[in-house]
Amino acid sequence: MEKCLIIFDIDETLYINHERRIPNSTLVALDQLKKAGHTLAVATGRAPFEINETIKNQPFDFFILNNGQYVTKNDEVIYENPIDPVTIRELVAEATNEGIQLGFSSAARSTVTGIDEWIHDVFTHSDLTYPEVDASIVEKEPVFQIWFFSDDYPKYEEKYKEKVRFVPWLNRGSDVIPPGASKAAGLQKTIEAYKGELPTKNVFFGDGANDIELVEMADIGVAMGNAVDSLKEKADFITKNIEDDGIYYACEQLGLFDDEK
Repeated sequence: MEKCLIIFDIDETLYINHERRIPNSTLVALDQLKKAGHTLAVATGRAPFEINETIKNQPFDFFILNNGQYVTKNDEVIYENPIDPVTIRELVAEATNEGIQLGFSSAARSTVTGIDEWIHDVFTHSDLTYPEVDASIVEKEPVFQIWFFSDDYPKYEEKYKEKVRFVPWLNRGSDVIPPGASKAAGLQKTIEAYKGELPTKNVFFGDGANDIELVEMADIGVAMGNAVDSLKEKADFITKNIEDDGIYYACEQLGLFDDEK
């Protein structure tokens, strides 16, 4: 196969959260893909400080972070797109007045408006850095993503649709990012920054609702077997679950290991 830009989501695509590991077959696949001459990248909702050493040590050329709002190559920032601070203040005031907790992600840390059982469980079980309580982060540094810890986000989604975009999680709650933002938008900024230097054919692996735009944008969009149905409906190829060597299986079936195909 011709050389490709191959992009991977992290959580439950590359990385099994509850086991805190990348499957051995995926590690082998990444090594073989790199040896075959492909360019590898990550596109994730995670912030820079949430990329652990296991993931950093893999042969990735780019990191598209915060759902596309922060892009790096070799730790150099090539694109950033924070949320408007005025909008953050409005959303915080309204949500916290209704007893809804919010979280915030900058490039360096995460904070929350308060800790409850749901927030404790999310950060404990997802292998994420436990947040400090600090609602004033917006006054100190750019915020690239908000976490909305409530099932009641649809009414906020309608009210703030001109100011932010809500991207639902696999279960409860939602990410909140700038309007028009997505992992796909982050990839487009990467392509523009390195025009002519990257392969023109793109392959993407993902599992969540925040992966839909990238699956649609990719020449080959791969949904994990454990992906949400809305992503599977858009995918060109549905592979096996992450625990069942899904990435290795897809690479093999798509001929990505064989540079003569």
